[in-house]
Amino acid sequence: MRFNPVFDPEQLHDSLTGAPLAGVAPAELFRCARCTATYRADSVQSLRNENGGACVACSAVGTVKSVLDQPDATDSAVLAAKVYASRSGIKLIAKAAKAGEPDLLAGNERAVFLLKDLSGAVLAEVAPQDTWTHEALFALVDSRATIQHVAQSGGADAYLGSVWIGGTEV
Repeated sequence: MRFNPVFDPEQLHDSLTGAPLAGVAPAELFRCARCTATYRADSVQSLRNENGGACVACSAVGTVKSVLDQPDATDSAVLAAKVYASRSGIKLIAKAAKAGEPDLLAGNERAVFLLKDLSGAVLAEVAPQDTWTHEALFALVDSRATIQHVAQSGGADAYLGSVWIGGTEV
């Protein structure tokens, strides 16, 4: 499956503050290369000062860069990723699409799975029985309980520990 992280500042909001990015000059815009969260320059400075430079959306460190430094940042280029679309509506990033891309499961096999509503409140917390596999995560997001949580909350995001691995808004 392919998804399109269209870069249109007129429709985006700062991922840290929620402020609209309409009218902000490209030289003042930054974007996470891993999850495409977008920030104003002052928010990036706050991330560096208060959050170790980690993206607030996916917790990746060192991936927030000026949109002018990213290839095709102002183009509607399509980013390829293998995505598992579940019955609950959650789309999980299944595995790396290309050699050299990180697998979001790697290093998080023993992390707690968190299902959060779109405002960040925890809906469910599930520890792995042994270690997580892609197949076990797919079964979890397809479970009746997850389907009910997502339906009742109107959407959700999935995390392994603090790492975002998918959601209904992808």
